[in-house]
Amino acid sequence: MNQLADFIQKNSQYSVISSYIAIADLLVDIINFCNSRSYSTRDLLNKYFKIIKLLSQLYNDVLNSYKFKIYFKGTDKYKILKKIINYEIVILQDGETRARSKEGCFEFNILLLSEETVSEGMFFNDFDEVITYDKLMNDLYGLSNNIYNSNYDYNFLVNAITKAKEAATESIIIGSSYPMFGIDDRRISQSTVNLSLPSQDIYYSLLIAKSVIDKNNSIKEVYLGTGYWSFHFDLSKAKNSAITRIEKVYYPIFRDSNNYIYEDLKRISDISMFVPPLITKIFDVDELYRIFGHLIFRHYNSSYFHANLSRAERTELIPCALTKLDALKKREIGIARAGQHNKLIKFKQTRINSQIMLNEFLTYLYKKKIKLIILNFPSTKYYANSLDNQFEKEYYQIIKELKTIHDFEFIDLKENIEFEEEDFVDMDHMNEKGAKKVTELLNIRLNSKRI
Repeated sequence: MNQLADFIQKNSQYSVISSYIAIADLLVDIINFCNSRSYSTRDLLNKYFKIIKLLSQLYNDVLNSYKFKIYFKGTDKYKILKKIINYEIVILQDGETRARSKEGCFEFNILLLSEETVSEGMFFNDFDEVITYDKLMNDLYGLSNNIYNSNYDYNFLVNAITKAKEAATESIIIGSSYPMFGIDDRRISQSTVNLSLPSQDIYYSLLIAKSVIDKNNSIKEVYLGTGYWSFHFDLSKAKNSAITRIEKVYYPIFRDSNNYIYEDLKRISDISMFVPPLITKIFDVDELYRIFGHLIFRHYNSSYFHANLSRAERTELIPCALTKLDALKKREIGIARAGQHNKLIKFKQTRINSQIMLNEFLTYLYKKKIKLIILNFPSTKYYANSLDNQFEKEYYQIIKELKTIHDFEFIDLKENIEFEEEDFVDMDHMNEKGAKKVTELLNIRLNSKRI
């Protein structure tokens, strides 16, 4: 209470702020209360929690009521300072250690000190707050890395779309986890960005592609990776974990939940949720996270899989390496995996809708002079033998009907005899070896077109 009383006495400049006045009044009330005969622990606790709440309110009121003057001393080795500060910056010159305050003008003088580039022994006592800039940036980068990986698919896709919109990008890959696992975009002899993700249905694949193409006139080709069941799958009608991909990935990016009624109840994690209000007042933390997210994306070689994340680590469909399972266990897991997809065969309207969407997309691409390449990915025999044959019939029927109207390329990888069991990380996804084979086939196609 004594410290609080000293604060009230020495900071009368805040007397125009209602929360300051409320604290002063409550402090007097507490002192009188403690000296009275009606003292009780419960009432004292109530007053204590009330004053804590008022102090928090005063902190925010002060931040919002007074001017900030931001100074910087040292070298901005990150070269991002002007992009991330919400105020004009005063750069202190050599030997300058004091704030340039105007007489009679009350403002907060905040110094951002690059402690790694400023000589030791310099004192900056004339500032209301000294923030060690290099340490803060390192801490916020570490925080950004944790946030990035906590919702990896969302952050990957945000940055991959940004890269795909760059003029240097000539082709994009869309589709489910089949092309995500099955194509190594870093090996394609064409500037390509892989935008595919697990459970990415036709609707979101085409939505992603259009968002890129509308911003990048350099796109020449679109690869759509599929399986026999792809045209029967609607993510927005899925259940359990699959539907959360709309909430955590697609809706935050596109504000589009397709057939799923979603009211945006969940907030995507960002830096502002984990730092003090003073930091969000001074820094544009959204821009800071965008910059750090891009750096993390580039650190991961601008690809979904990288040195710290292999295809084997991302699959949850088998308990160990496929090669370590006996034939009986492989058959058992293959039946279970195919059974997950066999449930989709009943969704006839989804199949019809997929064909309609593809028809419209092909018309859209024709006007843009862009080529569509549809890939049908292979699988192990343990999965293929248990998949409903009706999928295959309806799949090829759709391809045939689209071919009668539109000019696109169809590559049926299931007919390629080069793929072996050793090319798969699980029952229906390629491993690194399999992805390399698929990518080499695509490169042969590209090279033959250039001759």
